[in-house]
Amino acid sequence: MHSSTEQRWLYWLISPVAWASFSITIFIISFFFPPFTFERYIHEPYHGFLNWWSALYTTLCLVACVFGWWFFTRVAPPVRYEPRNQFEAYSPVTLVDLGVGMVLFMANLAFTYGIWKEGAFQQLANIGQSSEEAAAFFEEVIATADEKGLGSLLQLSGLIIPWFYWLRIQAIQSGSGTDRLVASGLFCAVFVSYLFPLMLLGKRNSVLIPCFGIFLVWFMSRVKYGKVNPVKFALILIVFGVSVFAMFFMVEVIRNGILAGEKDLSELWTRVIGYMIAPYNQQGAMIMGDLEFPGGGKGYYWTLWFWKIPVLQHFMDAEAILGTVPPYGVYERCDVLEANGFIPHFTALSIFANSFVDFGWFGIAPFLAYGFVGAFTWKRFREGTVDGIVLYTMFAYSVLEWRGNLLFPPPYFGVALIVLTALGMGRWILRTARFNHKRMYSSAARN
Repeated sequence: MHSSTEQRWLYWLISPVAWASFSITIFIISFFFPPFTFERYIHEPYHGFLNWWSALYTTLCLVACVFGWWFFTRVAPPVRYEPRNQFEAYSPVTLVDLGVGMVLFMANLAFTYGIWKEGAFQQLANIGQSSEEAAAFFEEVIATADEKGLGSLLQLSGLIIPWFYWLRIQAIQSGSGTDRLVASGLFCAVFVSYLFPLMLLGKRNSVLIPCFGIFLVWFMSRVKYGKVNPVKFALILIVFGVSVFAMFFMVEVIRNGILAGEKDLSELWTRVIGYMIAPYNQQGAMIMGDLEFPGGGKGYYWTLWFWKIPVLQHFMDAEAILGTVPPYGVYERCDVLEANGFIPHFTALSIFANSFVDFGWFGIAPFLAYGFVGAFTWKRFREGTVDGIVLYTMFAYSVLEWRGNLLFPPPYFGVALIVLTALGMGRWILRTARFNHKRMYSSAARN
């Protein structure tokens, strides 16, 4: 049973509009946030309070995003909610899915073994890191793993996991006992092998991305199969949100020694304000000319994924071609912030500030493409396709985290596109062959 026309509006509860509402609310709070409160906890001037230039720039970026979205809806065919034939009605696990899953599973195990062998887990447990130190440490771990091709594959697992979860849901809904066993085993193997090292490393964002994707797929499936319950959705969304904030607070409490009595709760407020508000303080400072990142005006942040494409990254060095590029790592940004008179604690930039570094006021323009691609991923997600599941997970999370960097396209987007293309084409070939075989068999049986 598939979603009825009356229920389709429920899809919009997990649409970019819902996540953008949260992100815009954070910006509005930052716009009116009292400067004396910010300066009391962060110990630096607040450039975001009633900053109309920052508000204008953000609004224009949003208008460009909406226009790109609208343009896609004008040129694209409508969403196909119902399958056209048996071929589209059920997506079983194919050999291509198993192959990709096996590669990711082995890469995750190799990553875990490698960082354990290097003493990364022991080191992390002994240094009582701040958020910045933990982020920098994780960057070093990923950079070391990337030398062996494992870092990008680990992060790729976080994007593919929602697709494996969708295969599992379909197997439970329409498959045989063997189908359910294979799909569940594939999902659990990749999910657990991905989650284990990241939980130990304390990398919250990387843990949340696949969990957020699983939530999106779960709700989409409830609507698609006519089993949605708005009350249950609201409760689960609340539980998910509370769990995320609880994880954030607990990690900060442990890292900053609040439980041990080394610091008081004011340090926790510093972390919360810095995490939510500081990115827009830096955005306001940039737009007013009080903060400048070197290497701006070259589109580096929007095209970072291109410079990180496997194999090509060894032949095309961004700095050799572009010259000085803007700081991306935690330590690099800390140095720039300190040089500009800022406290080098909170290094995240809003997506709008990232675009401003790249193109100044012309940074509004990329949001036309951002909105267009977002509308494409949203359409394909509702159709339940592999590219829709994978790409919309990335896009929706980036919208939810507008305050915390440019997350779509992510740095590993190049390898994601390569694997996604191979996965999509391989599945199409195998499923077409299977469907044609079944149709020929049925025709022969009737004759």
